[in-house]
Amino acid sequence: MSARHRISFAKPSPCGIRVAPPTRIRTPQGSRHFRLEVLGIPFYAQLGARPHSVQLVVCKCDCGKVIAAATSGIVSTAIRSCGCLGLEKSAAQGRANTTHGCGHRATPEYRAWQGMRSRVYQKDHLKFRYVGGKGIKICERWSRFENFLADMGLRPATDFVLDRLDRDGDFTPDNCRWARRRLPYGRIPPAPLRTAEQMAALIAECRSEIENHPGLEPVAMNPEGSRASIPPIVVDGLPPLPVIDGVEVRHLPGFRGYAVADDGSAFSCRTRRPRGLGHGSVPAIASDWHRITPSRTGSYGYLSLGMQTDSGGRRVEKLYRAILRAFVGDCPEGFVACHCNGDPSDNRLANLRWDTVKNNHADKRVHGTLRVGEYVYNASLTDDDARLIKALIAKGCRNNEIAKAMNVLSRVIEGIRAGKTWKRV
Repeated sequence: MSARHRISFAKPSPCGIRVAPPTRIRTPQGSRHFRLEVLGIPFYAQLGARPHSVQLVVCKCDCGKVIAAATSGIVSTAIRSCGCLGLEKSAAQGRANTTHGCGHRATPEYRAWQGMRSRVYQKDHLKFRYVGGKGIKICERWSRFENFLADMGLRPATDFVLDRLDRDGDFTPDNCRWARRRLPYGRIPPAPLRTAEQMAALIAECRSEIENHPGLEPVAMNPEGSRASIPPIVVDGLPPLPVIDGVEVRHLPGFRGYAVADDGSAFSCRTRRPRGLGHGSVPAIASDWHRITPSRTGSYGYLSLGMQTDSGGRRVEKLYRAILRAFVGDCPEGFVACHCNGDPSDNRLANLRWDTVKNNHADKRVHGTLRVGEYVYNASLTDDDARLIKALIAKGCRNNEIAKAMNVLSRVIEGIRAGKTWKRV
């Protein structure tokens, strides 16, 4: 009979624990395994969420503690004690790494020394640009922790940190000290928080200063742009262009049978001729021109034309770009189409130009259509609020004071103080 079947025939003890049969006992009672002495007969028990039971045996350690250990771990020497052996080895290892009676990694002095070296030598450290990036160095003597500990001594208390007397000086015994953490690097004590009345008075003062010294309004850098006219193209096989008093109509390059006018209108002589009963229709040229209505696409309100190309395909083009291509020419490299008055529905030639992206953004600032700052969806601040926050920062207010007064998060004030957000106000 196999071992698996012999286990199944083991009878449970009166307390409900299944005792191991004699043939499965590998740790007999009274045997000794390192620091453990077996006290009883092995038994089976289910530990935690394990689907199968584990054979355990009650043992007594040399330290006097009684535990129930897995027989497999005892036989494989993975379990040698109740845990006291590992603690003794760890303590012995810690004593071996101790210098001058002070363990390296487990002490605040070593962490301060290691942090100093990280700020000076590691370029990916968050504070490298303020320390090592500014040319600050560590004296050669402090390249060893023993010398650093001998010069600085033990940290006086838990609220002390390593500090430099001269912020632009190197890490030397004469320029370093232990300073209390509650002061910013042990220098200037923080000013007390301002009360609500004091913040209200300071905000009123900053508002008056902003009103007396308003910022410069943005202006378009090149309102004329590129409007060099080109001669109209001639297309054969099409009916004569429509004649409108005071309006010039030209063929649209690249789209046969389409024309645009300088007043922003579009025309077409395209039509479809029936191919036959039940066979659909084919594109054809009509005998006269008819006005076509552009469609409004996107959230900005620009008008577009859906047209057939000369090769037979279909393409959608913005109306303002079509008019510029017909009257001014193709878009120069690095330029975009601009509306001088900021109205996307006003596609008159006099209101259009090719210009740079920078000048186009300058126009948007003048027209109030540039989606930055207060024009961004669900912006928490306005331009005036951002100017007020910058004025409060210049007055020496803290981030939490300004955030509480302006009813915003502290990280919003941090971004403004660091120059990452609201740079244009």
